[in-house]
Amino acid sequence: MPIVAFDSFRTYLWDHLPEARGLLQTIAEEETEEAAELEVPLKEVEAGTYELVSRVYWWGVFHPALERRDEKEVERCYAVLEDLLRHGDENLVQCLEVRVVAWLASADWVSESRVYAGERLRARLIP
Repeated sequence: MPIVAFDSFRTYLWDHLPEARGLLQTIAEEETEEAAELEVPLKEVEAGTYELVSRVYWWGVFHPALERRDEKEVERCYAVLEDLLRHGDENLVQCLEVRVVAWLASADWVSESRVYAGERLRARLIP
């Protein structure tokens, strides 16, 4: 699998987490409106990696699935995280560690993490 970097991260989320599609569309609409309002190229107002990881992946999909205890979706979110930790570029992996792994290591979600964590996440959770 090729490296997942900023330029392919949206597509990756779209392809691997159908639950993220609505929020990805909302962000795209917001970016289009902002670019038009500021009269700048769309590239200049695109959401960054941290916003996509936080707003879409963690707060938009992963955290709500954990809260609902949706086992199927939670399992898929952990699998996506493991895949991104394995195939993400350095910037994406660092962002995931700050925005997602830190939450999963907290007392709130550590029991779920013990059940669903793959090899790479487990290595980060258990020093």
